[in-house]
Amino acid sequence: MVKAGVNKSTLAQGVGVDVKTVGKWVEGSVPYPKNQFAIAELLGVDPVDLWPNDHRDFAAAGEIVAAWNRRSDCPPDYWWRLIEQSSEQVDILGYAVLFLSENHPDLITVLTDSMARGCQVRIIVADPNADQTKARDEEEGLDGTLVARIKASVKYLAPLLNTPASIRFQAAPMYNSVFRFDDDMLMTSHLYGTPGRLAPMLHLRRLGAGGLFDQYSGHFERLWAHTTPTQGPA
Repeated sequence: MVKAGVNKSTLAQGVGVDVKTVGKWVEGSVPYPKNQFAIAELLGVDPVDLWPNDHRDFAAAGEIVAAWNRRSDCPPDYWWRLIEQSSEQVDILGYAVLFLSENHPDLITVLTDSMARGCQVRIIVADPNADQTKARDEEEGLDGTLVARIKASVKYLAPLLNTPASIRFQAAPMYNSVFRFDDDMLMTSHLYGTPGRLAPMLHLRRLGAGGLFDQYSGHFERLWAHTTPTQGPA
């Protein structure tokens, strides 16, 4: 509070409580979760910095905005709204992610316009020649269809190779697919023998450090460090 130049009265007014309540917080009483986020925003810090033990558990549950039994249950317009609103960071990780280009014909244009305004775009797809990819194809009984879809996706995304966007291959086991749009994320956990479109999907929204969102964004970053660039259709 001292560092932010905020006194008890200002904090009370900003959060919508009385000064006595703020006094209890200062003495060690733990605020309700909704007040934790309001206080942290007012002070310009993460809630986990103020209440590390209390906040981490809340963030894990509180960051779940929506859930679908199958990824295909989520309407294309839901995806498109998140894509269009992205202004800082778009990270995409999946086996082929061909459905994005198929469902959104203007995907390349929108991502290119976003990058012109400073948005970072990174896309990871499975290496079509990797053993893990071939194993997944066999697991789903696709007879080479997965490899073909990856190659088709790279072809659709090829125009992005002439922009600041990065498109890379990865050969690690695909535990989940991650689609980050600024502080929103759609995440699919892959199930054995189940196509991604039929696997459960969560919509996560970042509330602070140490939550589910950060877990999966960290997963993306670690995998990104072990990818290889693609210069065109595989």
